[in-house]
Amino acid sequence: MTDWQEMGRLEKAVRVGCALGLAARLIECVRREDVIGAAISGLSAVAALGLDAEEIRAVLAAMERQAAESDA
Repeated sequence: MTDWQEMGRLEKAVRVGCALGLAARLIECVRREDVIGAAISGLSAVAALGLDAEEIRAVLAAMERQAAESDA
């Protein structure tokens, strides 16, 4: 995970701005029932916040479990 204490204010602002934009896109995809778009937007938002690949895979696995539970 990215160390936010070592980041400058500008980088933090850019990362948070990107994450918020992607979160808005995620909401739009959910409303359109675009599952793939929502997953990509959500994972991209998580990546913008600085999670590494293993942490992103854990988020994806949680999303897959939630989807499987919803289908059951």
